[in-house]
Amino acid sequence: MQKDDYISIDLDFKDSIQELINIGLGKAAKVISELADSYVTLGVINLYPSKAIPPLPVFSSYVVVQEVSGSILNGKTVFSMIDDELIKLLKHLELIDSDYDHLGIQNLELILDAYQEIGNIILGNIISSIVDYIDERVEIKLPYLSDKKIFEDMDEKTYIIVEISFIIDKLNANGNLCLINDLSSYEQLAQKLINME
Repeated sequence: MQKDDYISIDLDFKDSIQELINIGLGKAAKVISELADSYVTLGVINLYPSKAIPPLPVFSSYVVVQEVSGSILNGKTVFSMIDDELIKLLKHLELIDSDYDHLGIQNLELILDAYQEIGNIILGNIISSIVDYIDERVEIKLPYLSDKKIFEDMDEKTYIIVEISFIIDKLNANGNLCLINDLSSYEQLAQKLINME
């Protein structure tokens, strides 16, 4: 990613959006804890906006996507984990068999079902926390699985890239979120959150 790809970010906006994402992650962690019968912690490691498509190696072969249509929040939110981290997490949550070690043909459908279930929980709670706070009426579409082609044909977009951590017992795994909006939506969201401080 080039230096010119980064967008200057108001610190109040960064604090606000990170807090809202953490609230959503906290709610998602409770749901996943009940699902896995194990205490789960989710949190933001890093957050930064960019005008460039995020480095694709940080995204797995497949991503979970949820689309939102509104006057301020208008775009896609993407959840992803690189394949090794995903397998490690799903095995620890006992959502897949312990002998699965890669996204093979034989186990692909089961792994993707479990992956989408986790992604749905995370995306739904994050989007809800932002929408509830800014009090905007939006249309939220059902999440779906996609591949990295989701990032093609996205000229004039902004990307809020968020690195997140999963902590479960002694397991530590990392994932990524990407909030994709056009520049005007990004600026409206930033202004709305700053004014609400």
